[in-house]
Amino acid sequence: MTSPGMGPEAHPDISVDARKVFGIDIALTVKAFSKPNEYVPEVDQAYRFDRETTMAILAG
Repeated sequence: MTSPGMGPEAHPDISVDARKVFGIDIALTVKAFSKPNEYVPEVDQAYRFDRETTMAILAG
């Protein structure tokens, strides 16, 4: 289902390993964007995700 004003390109289209992407010790696959767009910030290699906060966000 597409939200009003958002085309198919505005939705995640691949799945990634949360352990590799967020650097937290969890066996979880999450949806992601395969190409940069207005919803995807630049990668900051120095940023470290807080485990509890990231887990809460991923849990929905």
